[in-house]
Amino acid sequence: MTGCHSPIGRLEPGQPLYLCEGWATGATILKETGCPVACALNAGNLLAVGQELRRRHPAAVLVVAGDDDRQTEVEGKGNPGRIAANRAAVALGCDVVFPSWPAGAPLHLTDYNDLRQWLKRQRRQEAS
Repeated sequence: MTGCHSPIGRLEPGQPLYLCEGWATGATILKETGCPVACALNAGNLLAVGQELRRRHPAAVLVVAGDDDRQTEVEGKGNPGRIAANRAAVALGCDVVFPSWPAGAPLHLTDYNDLRQWLKRQRRQEAS
Protein backbone atom coordinates (compact mmCIF):
# COMPACT_ATOMS: atom_id res chain seq x y z
CA MET A 1 0.00 0.00 0.00
CA THR A 2 3.04 2.27 0.17
CA GLY A 3 2.35 5.38 -1.89
CA CYS A 4 -1.33 4.50 -2.40
CA HIS A 5 -3.96 6.91 -1.14
CA SER A 6 -7.63 7.73 -1.18
CA PRO A 7 -8.29 11.03 -2.97
CA ILE A 8 -11.19 13.29 -1.99
CA GLY A 9 -12.18 16.35 -4.04
CA ARG A 10 -10.89 17.77 -7.31
CA LEU A 11 -7.45 19.30 -7.66
CA GLU A 12 -7.49 22.80 -9.16
CA PRO A 13 -4.39 24.80 -10.17
CA GLY A 14 -3.06 27.01 -7.36
CA GLN A 15 -5.33 25.43 -4.77
CA PRO A 16 -3.78 23.66 -1.77
CA LEU A 17 -3.71 19.88 -1.84
CA TYR A 18 -3.87 18.55 1.70
CA LEU A 19 -2.19 15.30 2.68
CA CYS A 20 -3.50 13.60 5.83
CA GLU A 21 -3.64 10.20 7.51
CA GLY A 22 -7.27 9.10 7.72
CA TRP A 23 -10.28 9.30 5.48
CA ALA A 24 -12.56 10.93 8.08
CA THR A 25 -9.90 13.59 8.63
CA GLY A 26 -9.69 14.12 4.88
CA ALA A 27 -13.47 14.47 4.58
CA THR A 28 -13.44 17.07 7.36
CA ILE A 29 -10.63 19.03 5.71
CA LEU A 30 -12.48 19.02 2.37
CA LYS A 31 -15.71 20.16 4.05
CA GLU A 32 -14.02 22.95 6.00
CA THR A 33 -11.63 24.23 3.30
CA GLY A 34 -13.14 23.15 -0.01
CA CYS A 35 -9.66 21.93 -0.97
CA PRO A 36 -8.84 18.43 -2.22
CA VAL A 37 -7.24 15.89 0.07
CA ALA A 38 -5.11 12.79 -0.33
CA CYS A 39 -5.64 10.35 2.55
CA ALA A 40 -2.52 8.27 3.15
CA LEU A 41 -4.39 5.92 5.53
CA ASN A 42 -1.56 5.86 8.09
CA ALA A 43 1.26 8.06 9.35
CA GLY A 44 3.97 5.84 7.90
CA ASN A 45 2.59 6.37 4.40
CA LEU A 46 2.51 10.19 4.41
CA LEU A 47 5.92 10.68 2.83
CA ALA A 48 5.45 8.04 0.13
CA VAL A 49 2.05 9.49 -0.82
CA GLY A 50 3.51 13.00 -0.84
CA GLN A 51 6.31 11.85 -3.14
CA GLU A 52 3.79 10.22 -5.49
CA LEU A 53 1.66 13.38 -5.48
CA ARG A 54 4.75 15.49 -6.28
CA ARG A 55 5.51 13.15 -9.20
CA ARG A 56 1.94 13.27 -10.57
CA HIS A 57 1.14 16.91 -9.74
CA PRO A 58 4.42 18.86 -9.59
CA ALA A 59 2.66 22.25 -9.48
CA ALA A 60 0.37 21.29 -6.59
CA VAL A 61 0.63 23.33 -3.39
CA LEU A 62 1.06 20.47 -0.90
CA VAL A 63 0.17 20.92 2.77
CA VAL A 64 0.54 18.10 5.28
CA ALA A 65 -2.35 18.11 7.78
CA GLY A 66 -0.90 16.03 10.57
CA ASP A 67 -2.50 14.09 13.37
CA ASP A 68 -1.49 15.17 16.85
CA ASP A 69 -1.27 11.98 18.92
CA ARG A 70 -0.96 13.93 22.16
CA GLN A 71 -1.90 11.01 24.38
CA THR A 72 1.11 8.96 23.30
CA GLU A 73 3.39 11.74 24.58
CA VAL A 74 1.98 11.08 28.03
CA GLU A 75 2.81 7.38 27.64
CA GLY A 76 6.43 8.18 26.76
CA LYS A 77 6.11 6.91 23.18
CA GLY A 78 6.56 10.21 21.39
CA ASN A 79 3.90 11.57 19.07
CA PRO A 80 3.85 9.40 15.92
CA GLY A 81 1.36 11.57 14.04
CA ARG A 82 3.26 14.79 14.63
CA ILE A 83 6.65 13.17 14.01
CA ALA A 84 5.56 11.58 10.70
CA ALA A 85 3.82 14.75 9.50
CA ASN A 86 6.82 16.94 10.27
CA ARG A 87 9.24 14.51 8.62
CA ALA A 88 7.07 14.30 5.50
CA ALA A 89 6.72 18.10 5.29
CA VAL A 90 10.47 18.65 5.62
CA ALA A 91 11.26 15.99 2.99
CA LEU A 92 8.61 17.36 0.63
CA GLY A 93 9.49 21.01 1.28
CA CYS A 94 5.93 21.96 2.13
CA ASP A 95 3.91 23.39 5.01
CA VAL A 96 2.50 21.31 7.84
CA VAL A 97 -0.55 22.13 9.96
CA PHE A 98 -1.99 20.54 13.09
CA PRO A 99 -5.27 20.97 14.94
CA SER A 100 -5.34 23.91 17.33
CA TRP A 101 -6.75 22.49 20.56
CA PRO A 102 -9.03 24.74 22.58
CA ALA A 103 -8.86 24.75 26.38
CA GLY A 104 -10.53 21.67 27.77
CA ALA A 105 -10.13 19.53 24.64
CA PRO A 106 -9.62 15.92 25.81
CA LEU A 107 -6.27 14.28 25.10
CA HIS A 108 -7.88 11.46 23.13
CA LEU A 109 -8.69 13.90 20.30
CA THR A 110 -5.96 13.50 17.70
CA ASP A 111 -7.03 14.95 14.34
CA TYR A 112 -9.20 17.51 12.55
CA ASN A 113 -12.20 15.19 12.43
CA ASP A 114 -11.99 14.45 16.16
CA LEU A 115 -11.84 18.19 16.84
CA ARG A 116 -14.79 18.96 14.56
CA GLN A 117 -16.96 16.26 16.14
CA TRP A 118 -16.02 17.34 19.68
CA LEU A 119 -16.79 21.00 18.90
CA LYS A 120 -20.18 20.02 17.46
CA ARG A 121 -21.01 18.13 20.68
CA GLN A 122 -19.86 21.09 22.79
CA ARG A 123 -22.09 23.48 20.82
CA ARG A 124 -25.10 21.17 21.17
CA GLN A 125 -24.54 20.92 24.93
CA GLU A 126 -24.24 24.70 25.24
CA ALA A 127 -27.43 25.20 23.23
CA SER A 128 -29.48 22.88 25.43
